[in-house]
Amino acid sequence: MSFTAVVVIHDSAAHLPALFDSIEHLHATPELKAMCPDEDKFRVVDELVRELKQRYETVDIDGARVRFPSGGWGLVRASNTNPYLTLRFEARSEAEVDAMKRVIYDALRRYPFVTLPS
Repeated sequence: MSFTAVVVIHDSAAHLPALFDSIEHLHATPELKAMCPDEDKFRVVDELVRELKQRYETVDIDGARVRFPSGGWGLVRASNTNPYLTLRFEARSEAEVDAMKRVIYDALRRYPFVTLPS
């Protein structure tokens, strides 16, 4: 059995740039790594989850995925194989990403053994 995919472009390919421009463009960080000793990283994430859940909608499967009121999100999770925490952020603007990073970084500053990425 075989299938054939057919793509229909309305009117002409000239509309593609306009269609692309109509899609919301988000700002995202690459994977950021905050060095953290292996023996502490899971405890740090557990404590952050408890703290962040009190203030934000937070999914706690394999770390903390925090949904901020602006609609953006931030992620903190412990690496399973290396001595660091993985951080990611995504929002509608760089300013929103920076604001979310400040929230998470401020929470991590309580742990002097965590080295925050720049």
